[in-house]
Amino acid sequence: MKIYIVLASSLIVSGCVSPIKQARHEREAKQCEAFGYKLGTDAYANCRMQFEMQHKRKMSDIGNSIAQASQPRPAVYTPAGPTNCTSRQSYPGAPVYTNCF
Repeated sequence: MKIYIVLASSLIVSGCVSPIKQARHEREAKQCEAFGYKLGTDAYANCRMQFEMQHKRKMSDIGNSIAQASQPRPAVYTPAGPTNCTSRQSYPGAPVYTNCF
């Protein structure tokens, strides 16, 4: 019975939602009907509830991604002074070894 009250409340409030949200609700309602669930049944209400929970998870994932992206990145080590490198070759044709400090 509580599901019916929630559905009725959501239908009453639906006049206050954005056109995009209204279109999503209509698309989900049509999908639940296409699954064979009849309006006013527990199965239909459960179908709509599953869509709503899926939408909330998706929005939560997006919010978490945005929050994570806005975190400051750790500083990268940069040496205080210039880098000095020396290269040596023990004999002509031998490999060249380079040391940087």
